[in-house]
Amino acid sequence: MKLPGVHQRLGRKSIDDSALAGDYTALSIVGADVADQAIEMNELAVAAVFGARNFLINPCGLVCQRGTTIAAVADAAFIADRWRVVADTAGDVDFARTDIPSADTMPDTGAQSAIALTTTVTDHKFGIVQSVENRDSFRLLGKTGGVVSLSFWAKQTGDGITSISAYIYTSTATSDLYTKDAILDWDVAGSAPTVSGTGSVIEGSLVDSALTTSWVQFKLENVALDGSSDSQNVHVIIFTNDEAYNIGDIVEITDVSLVVGPRAVSVSHRPFAEEIRLCERFYRKTFALETTPAQWSAGGDVPGHNVAMMHSSTVSADINEAIFRFRHPERINSPAAGLTTYNPAAANASARNNTDGTDSAFAVDTDYRGERGTKYGKQLAAGEVLDQMRANFTADGEPGV
Repeated sequence: MKLPGVHQRLGRKSIDDSALAGDYTALSIVGADVADQAIEMNELAVAAVFGARNFLINPCGLVCQRGTTIAAVADAAFIADRWRVVADTAGDVDFARTDIPSADTMPDTGAQSAIALTTTVTDHKFGIVQSVENRDSFRLLGKTGGVVSLSFWAKQTGDGITSISAYIYTSTATSDLYTKDAILDWDVAGSAPTVSGTGSVIEGSLVDSALTTSWVQFKLENVALDGSSDSQNVHVIIFTNDEAYNIGDIVEITDVSLVVGPRAVSVSHRPFAEEIRLCERFYRKTFALETTPAQWSAGGDVPGHNVAMMHSSTVSADINEAIFRFRHPERINSPAAGLTTYNPAAANASARNNTDGTDSAFAVDTDYRGERGTKYGKQLAAGEVLDQMRANFTADGEPGV
């Protein structure tokens, strides 16, 4: 019998038709180096049919709950969901999500967008980082250390940034309490930066690979995660190691994948709805998806699904409560951390009392904040009437310190 869909070019090699006959347990591989390519071809065949699992979330930067553009990004601040910027100093780059048009020179990998970083200064290094949560890092590390491969696409505009580098590194800090500012010392141009965190180990590096104005795929393969028995998290950083660029030069990065195995095989792109769900484990908001969280400014209510709290009592010290349930579990660092309130109708962090049009503060009940939802409370003053109160909020459960 033949396997439908497998007869196609797989990477650098192809599979002979006759190899798919009978019980198809032995593949006849066309090309040289048969012995040392047999395992690779098996992996490529599986990836071609099913796609490998990507351990990185939001690989193309398509989900941007914090905003599709962010000017002068702070060091170690998040941009596209799950991705954070690292730089010599705060404000070294501006972030924007860029679309990849069908007429672009990039091959059709399924990538719809890219993370674009535009330089605001010269002579500074910068990059992007994603850290794999401990529960998934455990699968990569295994009991004795696993083998992983990284791939991504990148290009530059402006001709000043001529190379790109990448690290895969592990950290031994307490589970998910790694240092968000991933670079301890950037060093001078052309010298390898030092990663942050006691016990952090660079497991594999891609150094100063040529970056052009056309899309190029970069690979860092067969990286053994030796680290130590105390390793807790796996991290990927893609960065510039050159400082000879101009203000306004742009680096675009997309389709970043981290897979198990010695080869950076093709990955199966997740549906957009699933990508959002994965992102919302670490950060969610009541605002509309493409709306940047912000306090009200002139022009009407900020779009979003406002939290509504109903009450009709006028008894002093009465408690008004409301529970906001999450669609799926959210990661939290601590009950009191990560929640920010936004007034949908005034320029402050209070809520809006719909009964009398005034602002009214309310607080998160830390005894009732968990992965499934959050309870808010408002203690009424003597004679205060509160029929409905509304507010927007963001919930940040990103790991790291």
